[in-house]
Amino acid sequence: METTAAAPPIVLVLDEGLIVKDLFIAAGGEAMRAGISRHLAEIDLPQSATLAEQASLVSQDHRARDIALTDDGLRARIMPRNHGAGLAIVIDDVLATPSPQPDDSTEAALAAARHRFVNSLQLVRSVVRRSAEIADDPQTCSFQLEGRLDALNRVVSALIRDPHARFPLSTLIFDALEEQGLSQWTGCADIDGPDIRFSGETAQSLALLFHELAANGVLHGNLGPGNGSSLTIGWQVLQEDLRIDWVERGHHFHPGRPGFGMWVMDEMVPYELDGKVTREAVGDTFRIRITLPITRL
Repeated sequence: METTAAAPPIVLVLDEGLIVKDLFIAAGGEAMRAGISRHLAEIDLPQSATLAEQASLVSQDHRARDIALTDDGLRARIMPRNHGAGLAIVIDDVLATPSPQPDDSTEAALAAARHRFVNSLQLVRSVVRRSAEIADDPQTCSFQLEGRLDALNRVVSALIRDPHARFPLSTLIFDALEEQGLSQWTGCADIDGPDIRFSGETAQSLALLFHELAANGVLHGNLGPGNGSSLTIGWQVLQEDLRIDWVERGHHFHPGRPGFGMWVMDEMVPYELDGKVTREAVGDTFRIRITLPITRL
């Protein structure tokens, strides 16, 4: 039987008020850091309320505690920090206590879960590294990185609840628009296409892509109320491809320096999804076309 390398742990660093200040992911011998500022109970993790309750106890008696986060062995160890005030929480599947030898079906399910977990962390690693390379300053990096991780987290959290979940394309788009305050914008009046659903791995990459498109549209003033712009999003299956068109109208578009969004379109989509993204600006219309093989559905 083949063995699978253990997935790298996630470490949350909290201050005395249980505010998560930093996230570390140990992968490939490196530690990646993302600044966060949110109460532990508000972080979208399995058993987050229980985590906050137990963390409060650890902060009082300074005794480490282990709790189960999921039924498949994902656990959290809450402990006082060795240096300075606050706590550290290690989330890892290797903290699980020994269990009876699983049968073949259980073994396959655990292998699939581990595969998804490792792939998710590899994607997070790429996002963190690329965000740090592109950002102009630490504050901007922290703000932008939090939005990107939130986009990924929506998919990962759903997979933790249901490992077999399928993600509607319309929902991935709506979530990205909602995050930027565009879901009720009258200029975003045409979002249409057949019922297309994706696996978790594909959904993570698409969630990040749509987050970047919506965030960049708002950041550069191309999308939003009061500026006369509009957004049309449509998709269809053509032979062996899925084609998604994201069309912004109402502004003359001028290419800026390559940023994170360009990396997502030009490198991540081809590498992670076997797809391609084309961009075309004509007059006041900017069209982004995403083409994916139907094998990704």
